[in-house]
Amino acid sequence: MACSSIITMEFQYNTIKEVLYRKYNRAQILISKWITMFLYSIYWIVLTYAVTFILKIIFFPKFDLGRQVAHGQTFITMLIKYVSAEFLTYWLLLSLVLLMANLFKSSAVATTVGIVGYFMVSLIAGILTSAIQSWEWVKWNPLTMLMYPEQIIQPGVGQMTKLSLNQLFAGNVIYLVIFLILGYLAFARRNV
Repeated sequence: MACSSIITMEFQYNTIKEVLYRKYNRAQILISKWITMFLYSIYWIVLTYAVTFILKIIFFPKFDLGRQVAHGQTFITMLIKYVSAEFLTYWLLLSLVLLMANLFKSSAVATTVGIVGYFMVSLIAGILTSAIQSWEWVKWNPLTMLMYPEQIIQPGVGQMTKLSLNQLFAGNVIYLVIFLILGYLAFARRNV
């Protein structure tokens, strides 16, 4: 919601005119919003896992974070990999929300895309994987890239997506850049 409203509210309340009348150009305005959302997302991830660790210490003090879990890796190592992958896929989704916010006048559409995208990935994974089995080119769509964190903790997901971790990482980064560029182009052409 914050991601979609950070752009649409500027146009909805005509505050974008005041910002553009100053010395800032559209690229500076949009990049500042991207940086704000990046810092905001880091804040929430850190806060979420800090609270999780505090609750872990309170309720499960004997749980060893350094124990081996899979493939000779410790729990904390797997957690760091998972959280990093999760952050990247959040940003893939946020870049799509930012694109939608630049295309539509209401933040409702962009917010809906973000919420539905986040929760529907696990629901449509079955449909998506059967489509991938039938048509291998489907594996390169953005929804498949959102399965990156799951593939880190469940290597069997790689058989469903037919993509390696490196391919999922690259796909996330490529789609993220594409959506941000398209969002910039939409923002640059938007009437004030």
